[in-house]
Amino acid sequence: MPFRKRQHALNGVGAGEVPDLVSGQAPLFLSPKRDGQVIVELMVALGVVTMGVMAMVALLARSLSLNRVVADQYTATYLASEGIEVVKNIIDHNVIRALSGAPVAWNDNIENGMYEVEYDTDENGCCVNDIASGAERKLLFDSDTGFFGYGAGAGTSFTRLVRITRVGDNELNVSSVVNWTTRGGGSFSVELEDHFFNWAPIPSPAVP
Repeated sequence: MPFRKRQHALNGVGAGEVPDLVSGQAPLFLSPKRDGQVIVELMVALGVVTMGVMAMVALLARSLSLNRVVADQYTATYLASEGIEVVKNIIDHNVIRALSGAPVAWNDNIENGMYEVEYDTDENGCCVNDIASGAERKLLFDSDTGFFGYGAGAGTSFTRLVRITRVGDNELNVSSVVNWTTRGGGSFSVELEDHFFNWAPIPSPAVP
């Protein structure tokens, strides 16, 4: 027994205490007040982490939505450009026919009004039957050909109207308007405009 008392004294631990194997001191336990402070700190840290995660999720969702809008804007811009190109092709075809001796004007079959056109629309189906704004049909996308049109394909949210205004006998004002609605209900529009001129007038053929 004397030996044990001396051993406890050497280790700095009194009789009846459990020694701390690391520091050689009696263990210290958290008080109830310290326990409550730790819980509050954990709750605050958890709240900060949760807010950060929610902000990242919201930013990701917003980024995906903007990517969709940008992709639709690219598509709408190309569709609007295609509408103007269709009219240009008809003008070019009229000029080629006139140079071949056909009695046609450079702006033949292109009248004032608003029209629906497709990539393969010719002078016989383009700009004769005027339609009212708001009555245009939605374009379809044919995944087999990769073309937009009105004949076959899956429905899209895009509509297109080509507006033609004759400015005298030697000028045409052509604007192509594409409208669409996103999944979230937002409405967007792209409008392109061009002017075509009879810069090299072809003499009208003599009428017998």
